[in-house]
Amino acid sequence: MNYLAHCFLSGEDDDILAGNYMGDFIKGNDWKKLPGRLGDGVVLHRLIDSFTDEHPETSELMEIVRPYCGRYAGIAIDMIYDHLLASRWGEFHDSELLTFTVNTYQRLEKYVEIMPPVCQRMFSYMSTGDWMYEYRRLEGLHQSLSGLERRIGRKTGLPDVIQVVETERYRFDKGFERFFPEIQRACSQKLASFGT
Repeated sequence: MNYLAHCFLSGEDDDILAGNYMGDFIKGNDWKKLPGRLGDGVVLHRLIDSFTDEHPETSELMEIVRPYCGRYAGIAIDMIYDHLLASRWGEFHDSELLTFTVNTYQRLEKYVEIMPPVCQRMFSYMSTGDWMYEYRRLEGLHQSLSGLERRIGRKTGLPDVIQVVETERYRFDKGFERFFPEIQRACSQKLASFGT
């Protein structure tokens, strides 16, 4: 899952949201040194990543995109899942997507000073361009895939994935419908174990 789904699955605790957002940038056991409940957010982030990677629906969808982007198939699926969540937002959340994204950036803004430098830069780009909101459109997904390829600095095939998302949309939708309620339940259980 990418940023939108990670934030959506974080619940109402701001520390957990921020820790989850920073999860990719916190290595090893460094999460134990974080103040408040930020460490719980990193633990949640890792649960989301492992649950997603190990889910059979993810494996099947990765095989659809692998001919286009090879070893970047997992990254592509994470971004496609965010697109599917954004484009079907009303099925999962009571507020408008734009309201959620603006509110989420405001909640995360309080933590910028403790974010690792790379994470700070990513947050600046993401909030300025409202990446999470832009995921609702195929064009927004394509821009994100293209932007990631530019940051990687070599041909990855990621922008080409948009073709298969269009032609195989039914398969992606059905896979997401089976996968997403399961990860929601797993995250709710983990949040409950934190006492939230």
